[in-house]
Amino acid sequence: MNKPDYIKTCARCQRDKPADCFRPCKTTRDKIQSWCKDCFRENALAHYKKNQARYDARRSELYHKNKNIKPVTPPQSTDTSDLL
Repeated sequence: MNKPDYIKTCARCQRDKPADCFRPCKTTRDKIQSWCKDCFRENALAHYKKNQARYDARRSELYHKNKNIKPVTPPQSTDTSDLL
């Protein structure tokens, strides 16, 4: 149903927008979200700003918890083609 000429009204901003302005959703009848991408972006940014102290505290906690753990290095290549 995601035709280029398909128009849907965003449930948040109440603007009519083309279907490509909405994210896909498997559970809805028209297979796209009810909020447009712009509204999702605004909501996510507002949520982050409102909860920024909590996100910063969690990031700091994880940093201090894991700072002594050495990163996993990928195994060395065992390519034998250059030995022939």
